[in-house]
Amino acid sequence: MKIVLCNPEVSLRYSHSRKGMYPPLGILAIATFLERKLKNDIEIEVIDGDVEEIRDERFKGADLVGFHVNSFNYGNCIELAQKAKEYGAKVVFGGPHASVLWRNIMMNRSFVDFIVIEEGEMTMTLLIKKLENNLIDEFEEIPNLVYRNKNGVPKKANKNYVNTKNDLITPSREFVDIEKYIDNYRKIYTKDQVSFDRPASIYSSKGCTWRDKSGGCIFCARLDKGVRFRNIKQIWEEIRDLSKLYEIDYIWDISDDNLNSPEWFKSFVNQKPDELNNISFLIYSRVNRISDDIISYLRKLNVYEVYLGFESGDNQILKQSFKGANIDIAIGAAERLKRAGIFYFPSFVLGLPGETEKSLSNTLKFAERLAKIGSIYRMSATILMPIPGSKVFQSLLENKEFGEVLSKKDLISIKELEKLWIDHYTNIDYATAKKYQKLISEVIIDKFPAEIFGLNIENEC
Repeated sequence: MKIVLCNPEVSLRYSHSRKGMYPPLGILAIATFLERKLKNDIEIEVIDGDVEEIRDERFKGADLVGFHVNSFNYGNCIELAQKAKEYGAKVVFGGPHASVLWRNIMMNRSFVDFIVIEEGEMTMTLLIKKLENNLIDEFEEIPNLVYRNKNGVPKKANKNYVNTKNDLITPSREFVDIEKYIDNYRKIYTKDQVSFDRPASIYSSKGCTWRDKSGGCIFCARLDKGVRFRNIKQIWEEIRDLSKLYEIDYIWDISDDNLNSPEWFKSFVNQKPDELNNISFLIYSRVNRISDDIISYLRKLNVYEVYLGFESGDNQILKQSFKGANIDIAIGAAERLKRAGIFYFPSFVLGLPGETEKSLSNTLKFAERLAKIGSIYRMSATILMPIPGSKVFQSLLENKEFGEVLSKKDLISIKELEKLWIDHYTNIDYATAKKYQKLISEVIIDKFPAEIFGLNIENEC
């Protein structure tokens, strides 16, 4: 059975600060899982539109074509899926956009045969087994699956499945050409700007303790439930292999929050093999986790940069957005990292609930204050995106003026949602938000080319 797993290109209407620099680990994890479980019964091809042109003839002869669907590549997914269907393949959608809007997709896109909701390794394995054995009427027992019954009516399986620790495997990079990603990285980041040039990505965990505790930041569209950590020995073996096979010198850990559990993080650092001391890391953290105690572990891990979601320079706005932090905590985190010689990447979200021009001005001043503290070489400011799956998207659906129409759509312009949000849930207009986005991004623009300050959409993908 021939299976093609496809990551369509992000629409050119959106910029993406890491486009084509890192392979799609979610797809690679599924491909690896399927290969291990089904062995010689299948042939798998992975196509990544971020590094190669996707010609529809690549789907010829495929029995099943699966698409990673997010809110930024969905238009391209639709076009490619229609082509795959014309070639006679079963079409499967998965990913965050499809997981949230599965009803709309199944009602509006007759060429989509199945949708995998949330995690798909086990679901795809069971689905392929059914299709191989021509058991086309026995889909209701497959967890996380949306299918069409005999009458073509969309149905969702009653069972759900969340990956266990044992399911969180090491994704094989053999399905893609790693050098393409490294070349794209080098087009932006050169050796005279940073001290490494062969990056790779991993994930050490899934989930976010803050989201589990509070419901999460209002703009977060991540769908992982609960916090699950991979086996520490397995992670270091993966990094060792990346170093040996591809001479990787820089690791971006794409986990929601690498300091979800400080104790787990310390254990991870303490088990670092000596031969990997030359590997540098980019990690994510909430500002309130950058304590004096954790700094020594960041240094021991050889963390080069910490991605920090500051979001706003106004305490009232932070409170209304359920960030669980304030300006003083954020400044403390920045100063600790500066003293430790660790870079940090400040990220801001403009247009949070109740945003005013005064609060935007406070955010600009805060960005300038961070620049004076130093230890920054890049900074991003994004206008709040009401991505399906987030609290802010749900607020738009509940709006009596346009929510009912919006609730039936599957192809949605995120730019239009941004404007709806700004107009109805803030005290600014869109032009003002754009103005401050530019001003904040220019605080340190002289350090690096403008193209690295693109839109960060990883919180959904």
